[in-house]
Amino acid sequence: MEVVHYLSRNGRVPTLEYLNDLIDKKQKKKIYDDITRLRIFGQHKLLAAGKIEKIKGYSVNIWELKTSCANNIIYRTLFGIINDKIIILNIFNKKEIRIRRQEITKSISRLKKNICPKQNILPTNRY
Repeated sequence: MEVVHYLSRNGRVPTLEYLNDLIDKKQKKKIYDDITRLRIFGQHKLLAAGKIEKIKGYSVNIWELKTSCANNIIYRTLFGIINDKIIILNIFNKKEIRIRRQEITKSISRLKKNICPKQNILPTNRY
């Protein structure tokens, strides 16, 4: 599957900006490696392995990819799938037990913008 990142109307790519701002290179690499696995193996294999799960309670299909790093630091990559494309919508450091509603609604809003005829996505060859 192809991996693309959400591209805002003003030309920003918030997910890549977040990754570029990470200071710890090992954490950044782990996140990139997990996204690469998602691209190569697809969501079904990672779902069976417990690496991803569907966010429940919303009408839109948003998936969560979990990346565990040292010192109990956990990153979440929220993504959707449209037309066999994985759209990376949001990446953040999960500090609470549950994902904050604002992170989910932000991802849903970004996904809905991608359903429109003019898709706001940025293809990437990084993976």
